[in-house]
Amino acid sequence: QLHEIVLAAPISLKQLLFARYLGALGVALILGFSTLFGVIISPILETVGILPAGSFGPTPWLAAGWAYLIYIVTNAMAFGAIFIAAAMWTRSSAGSFVVAAALALIWMVAMIVFRGGDVDLFMGSLLDPAGYAEAERQSFEWTPAEKQSKFLELTPALLANRALWGLAPLAIAALVWLRVSREYLAIERKSSEKAPKKKSKTTLAPDSSGRPATSMPQAPNWIGATLTECFWHLKVTLGGFGFRLALVMATLCGVLGAWVNFIGHSEGPMNAHPQAIMPFMAEFFFIFIQFVLVGFLGVLMRRDEQPGFGEWVDASRAPLGVRVIGKALAGLGMTIILCCIPALAAVVLSITTMPEALNIGLPFSYALWYIMPAILELAVVILLLHAVLSHAGMAYTLSIVVVFISIINHELGVVEYPLAQY
Repeated sequence: QLHEIVLAAPISLKQLLFARYLGALGVALILGFSTLFGVIISPILETVGILPAGSFGPTPWLAAGWAYLIYIVTNAMAFGAIFIAAAMWTRSSAGSFVVAAALALIWMVAMIVFRGGDVDLFMGSLLDPAGYAEAERQSFEWTPAEKQSKFLELTPALLANRALWGLAPLAIAALVWLRVSREYLAIERKSSEKAPKKKSKTTLAPDSSGRPATSMPQAPNWIGATLTECFWHLKVTLGGFGFRLALVMATLCGVLGAWVNFIGHSEGPMNAHPQAIMPFMAEFFFIFIQFVLVGFLGVLMRRDEQPGFGEWVDASRAPLGVRVIGKALAGLGMTIILCCIPALAAVVLSITTMPEALNIGLPFSYALWYIMPAILELAVVILLLHAVLSHAGMAYTLSIVVVFISIINHELGVVEYPLAQY
């Protein structure tokens, strides 16, 4: 725990925070260069004989560098700034994951609602935080020969997208950077919990042998302790403002997205039957649930990592599995609740548009049968990473890598699971 010492150092706070931003930016640019590096060295596959000669054309140095500049550099600068600003404002890594989940939700609205529903292609390109929509549109119009060397054109949609997502996050981060103070980052916040009422002291009468009676059981119920640990973590998570806000906002976005794609479809309004809504809801919430899961599971698994608490637990006679299994069970319970968001949004849409078609059982059974298995697989891997790795940063990083592997598998269909694939 060095943050108090670092913040007390006789250096400018603004310079310290800006230096940390530059360090994180450098790491992001190096990681982002890996994609460009893969394009550059791909002709090696011909040299070693993995692919036949002539599989690759000339290396598109300028086109690849141009794409790196307008996408990797811009996104790293803007999103890195907003992630660090969120971490400073909330004084935890949870803020960064909230922002990441919000960006994923905006991306899904842009790609699935505006572009997938043929509502407004320009608005879909504008709202896409990654800028992928406009690049996809342009590349689909290129011939195979043009794909080897053609540059992405700075169309009005691409210019507006890069200006919005390149400047707005930097402006928000600059505002936080100017307003934050050492006291805000170092001094602990006052707890909003009320002080517990004092209980009257009671004395225990000695037993028949004359020894003082004790309330400590001779054979502790560790299964009960594990369940208590699980229920406590669920109570804290479900009672938190961030989790409840995420549920409300996600449900509202799901209702609005489905309304646009069904009630306001460009080819005419369609009936919002649960059978037709749920596949759309599963696709709409796929990325959002995974990013939210990474943040909330990480916070849950690291919640009790406070100075001195680990030593106190190690000195107790409670088995290590009580805490780990209890938190894992709470994480799986929270995962099931997140998987029910698409079903809840479908029910709300049915109530507001077609009450006669209301069927509560079908949306929730679809969510638990088709959506939950894949998300549970991801949750188990994330819980295992946090349980095995003591360094929180490494566990979060590998969790994000696992999420991207899951997303790529979903898009390409590399591995199919009978129950998990939806």
